[in-house]
Amino acid sequence: MLSVRAISNQILSHEGGFSDDPDDPGGPTNFGITLAALRNAGRDLDGDGDIDRDDILRLTRAIAIEIFEEDYYRAPRIYLLPEALQPVVYDMQVNAGAQAIILLQRLLRDMGFDVAVDGVIGPITARAAQAASSRKDQHADGGHLAKAAVAQIPRFRNGAPIKARASPWPLGQTGAGAGAWP
Repeated sequence: MLSVRAISNQILSHEGGFSDDPDDPGGPTNFGITLAALRNAGRDLDGDGDIDRDDILRLTRAIAIEIFEEDYYRAPRIYLLPEALQPVVYDMQVNAGAQAIILLQRLLRDMGFDVAVDGVIGPITARAAQAASSRKDQHADGGHLAKAAVAQIPRFRNGAPIKARASPWPLGQTGAGAGAWP
């Protein structure tokens, strides 16, 4: 299993530097961190009492990784999922937010597990994901989840679907290797 830091570095390798594309609903973004995400993280990087475009411009790779790991890995409790699934869900969480967990829960429901589709990884979702990981059918892999994400995330020319296709975990694979969950 890759470490969380190694996964974070892989995700960040697909994020660009500063962008303020008027067609991007996320607004000013740097290293994949939007202004809203920086505000949610409470990072006033220039110390002027507000979090604005100037703070996005000061964002470093190291701070972006800290935000990724805290807000997109630890806070949604991705560590409760099977190790082989963690890289895929973490990558999707960075690009699609809570939709990543909702997609996982929908997949688990499609597989017959009784889980709420609420965007929260709690004990029931974690147990269902662990149980699904022992299955060897075609639906029990990170690639199936990634394909579902690409199909459902709204299109944006520099956005999540393109990043999902360029993920370090190609469709049908996870960060732990190829194919199905272990």
